[in-house]
This record gives sequence, C-alpha cells and structure tokens, in this order.
Amino acid sequence: MSGLHKRYTDVFKTFLTLGLTSFGGPVAHIAYFRKCFVEEKNWLTDTQFSQLLALCHLLPGPSSSQLGFAIGLLRANGIGALLAFIAFTLPSALFLIIFAYSLDTFSADISKKLVHGLSLIAVPVVLDAVIKMARQLTPDWQRLTIAVLSLSAILFINSTYVIFFVIIIGAIGGLFLSTGNAHSKSSFLPVSYSWKTA
Repeated sequence: MSGLHKRYTDVFKTFLTLGLTSFGGPVAHIAYFRKCFVEEKNWLTDTQFSQLLALCHLLPGPSSSQLGFAIGLLRANGIGALLAFIAFTLPSALFLIIFAYSLDTFSADISKKLVHGLSLIAVPVVLDAVIKMARQLTPDWQRLTIAVLSLSAILFINSTYVIFFVIIIGAIGGLFLSTGNAHSKSSFLPVSYSWKTA
C-alpha cells in the first residue's frame, strides 16, 4: 500500500471512529478532534488546530464538519477531505434515519423520554468541551477579554447581525491586544494558499 493510500485509510478509519463515538454536537466534536488530532495522533500542533478552528468559525455552517473536512484535506489532500466528511457524518445520518423510522414503534411518551435522555447525556459532554476549549483558546488575559466581551455582546444584543459585529471587533481586538508572541514556522498551517487549495 502506497503512503498516500495508507493516509486515505487512516483518515477514513479515524473519522469513522469519531463519527461513531463523538456525542454532544459540534462543540463537543471539536473537543474530541483536539484530543485525537493534537494530543493522540500529533497530526496538528495546538497552534495549527486553533488556526483551523478560527477559520472554520468564520464560515457559516457547523464548525466541526468544516474542521474535519480541513483536517482531512491537510492530511490526505482533497480525497482525504471527502473521506473525512463521509466517514464522520455517515454514522449519525444512518442513526437518525433508523431512529426516525423506529419512532412509530414506540409510544409518544417513550419517544419523548428517549429524546430527553439523549439530551441529558449531551449536557456534560458539551460542558466538558467548552471548558477545555476555553482553557486552550484563552490562555492569557488579552484573549480572555475578547472572549468575555464577545460572549456578552451575543447574550445581551438582540440582533441577527451581532455575530458579524463580534467577528469584526474580535479581529480588530486581536490585532491591538496581541502580545506579539512569536510562533515557530512549524506552528503555522502547512497549506499552500492557492486557487487549487481553495
């Protein structure tokens, strides 16, 4: 098996495992991704993971799916990206289809309790993910300040456009509050920025 085919297999198996075991929604998925790809497999550094996550948060849609697609792309080119996306989303899609068809076999009361139970299971997973991400993404007072102000704006400003305001102000704040910490060249994303990559 060639090196690239081995990477395809590795990407597919890894994301399929994550797709079968990552409960809790996009926030929890991101925490699972960090544990898998930064701590266990060393496919990315913490800085690279944070950079990818920041890029994915700028795009509409679920950040975890975008992040998985991007990690697959970096690991095994465009085919790796597609394999990562399919392997990660297929288990939940199949589960939802089976669950939807089987709802008729249960009484309304049992179905309601089952969905409520699944929601309760997700709460600690998401809470754990939020705490871990907060520690990772706000290691100094400057970034913590940006995070707290952003959260406050989202919670207290009742507008559809507040997220755009938060992104712009956060980016400006990041420029001015940055301590200028130098990163090694290896900490940046190994991507050639070209139309081909896009």
